[in-house]
Amino acid sequence: MSWLGKLGSALVDGGNLFIPLVKSIASDGKVNNEPVGTTDSGYSIIKADSLDASVAMARDCPVLKGGATISVYETFNAMG
Repeated sequence: MSWLGKLGSALVDGGNLFIPLVKSIASDGKVNNEPVGTTDSGYSIIKADSLDASVAMARDCPVLKGGATISVYETFNAMG
């Protein structure tokens, strides 16, 4: 929790855990189950000025000390 607190106003969503199974829907409507990992995962959403800035913030996440890895993705507002 201290890492989340350290993010301050950059923290948009503290996140949740999720099971690494994705259901994808193809253009023909077919639904596929796709495993995306072998262990439980989670997410947090942070706001930063750049992808590199968000990587710098993520480097302090305590899950790294337990051997986890972190993937950082850039998003954008597609609706407005």
